[in-house]
Amino acid sequence: MSRVDPWDVISRVAARQDGVVTAEQCRQAGVSASDVKRLCRSKEWIRLNRSAYLVRAKPDGDPPRRSVIRAALLSAGPNAVATLATAAELHGIAGMRRDDDVHVSLPGSQARNRRFTEPGVRLHQLVLRPGETTTVDGIDATTPVRTLADLVRRVDRLTAVSLLDSSLNRRILVAEDLDLVKEMMVGRRGASRARPWFAETDARAESPLETRVRLRACDGGVPPDELQYRVRNRNGDIVAIATWPGSGPALSARPMASRPMTIPWPFFAIASARMTSSRPASTPCGSPGRTR
Repeated sequence: MSRVDPWDVISRVAARQDGVVTAEQCRQAGVSASDVKRLCRSKEWIRLNRSAYLVRAKPDGDPPRRSVIRAALLSAGPNAVATLATAAELHGIAGMRRDDDVHVSLPGSQARNRRFTEPGVRLHQLVLRPGETTTVDGIDATTPVRTLADLVRRVDRLTAVSLLDSSLNRRILVAEDLDLVKEMMVGRRGASRARPWFAETDARAESPLETRVRLRACDGGVPPDELQYRVRNRNGDIVAIATWPGSGPALSARPMASRPMTIPWPFFAIASARMTSSRPASTPCGSPGRTR
């Protein structure tokens, strides 16, 4: 019987794990610890976490984010699950401020014993019931419903509504799923504070910026009729998508090109005129796709 090439084994394992292998997987494949150290010294491999390595690494670039997340979970153990901001990132739910840490949940004593041993990894001890975890392209994570139930009660109003809007706009959840999120929050710290925010969701919001601007406008008593206005050039081409401003002489704008831009207020005055009428501050801020 022909001998299996250990490097072929490692290549196949890495291909299934976003380019990441563990020290234990190397040992089982027949790759020695000295070989691993040599590859790390030569920067062919990069140590991402405790006993987890990125193979065929690019020395001058940052490792792929999915590889970093994968390494954190592999290092934490077979029961590790991505949660909170990391789970939202994997599901594609926008709205959280940038968080380079990888949030991992471990059951019981595993979390307590290893809470501070992993740089860049935040270990949590969440009670996860059957059906509250899923797999996202091979990485274990809390489901979108559970992820939002955990996050919404921990963050501020603007961030919470941004998360909910994003999940609806990107069709990760449908409006009826928000009832499941609320039910999952019942009896948990921060749930009563967060519950009214669900009435402010709007599935039309395509970015956290749109959500935040809309909420600020609602707070000022002038909820917008439309969330976006297309700004066109003389040829009729869309050059920017502008959103209603909370205040000030200019609009928040998302250009169609990569270069940022701000649209002067007079340029947008005609299009926004019907939004400037005085309205009661209690005018509902939510719209299609929200639940009450």
